[in-house]
Amino acid sequence: MATFRLLAAILALACSALTSTLAQAQLADPWKDWLSADSAHFRVHYRAEHRAQAQRAIQAAESAYPRITSMLQWEPRSRTEIVLFNEFDLPNGFATPLPFNMIGVFLAPDNDGQLLDNSTWLDLLLTHEFTHVVHLDKVRGAPKALRVYSETLRTKRRQRAEEAAAKTGVKMVFPLVTCIFPAIWVITIGPAAIKFVTVLFPMVENVR
Repeated sequence: MATFRLLAAILALACSALTSTLAQAQLADPWKDWLSADSAHFRVHYRAEHRAQAQRAIQAAESAYPRITSMLQWEPRSRTEIVLFNEFDLPNGFATPLPFNMIGVFLAPDNDGQLLDNSTWLDLLLTHEFTHVVHLDKVRGAPKALRVYSETLRTKRRQRAEEAAAKTGVKMVFPLVTCIFPAIWVITIGPAAIKFVTVLFPMVENVR
């Protein structure tokens, strides 16, 4: 019975992580001009037009970091990713430990003012979500196993990409030798060869 409950918990966490990942993929528009900035404990991802909000968010997160980690007696083992979204008029956020520690912030103010004037709202939101991040990072067992598994998958994907990139040079040799180089030779040497033939043959005929 205990084994069944453990498997059920792992399955529920995996489904939750998958749902969260799909939701995040729908939130972020990959065609926008995305930028990233690092601080001591956070990495914020934002669009070019949200640079000021990103600076304010990373300041608020770094301000909350010592308070939360001291209170919970735990520090996350890596930088926490912060992603700024602007797709919904929803003053809220979310946190997830999978596949890595991440905080999502919806850039919608909680009143009719501008986001930069709602610094208290942003401080409270990041403090709240970072508390979740530290709690979840501190958890052992099934979440840790899923984190290690996701890290293994990312490593394998990266290794496959590096292997494919290493093979690209070898695969390009045959088309270069059979297609590209002959065309270059014709273009570069062809006119000189034609000129050589047109000049040399009359000279040979005259000699005879």
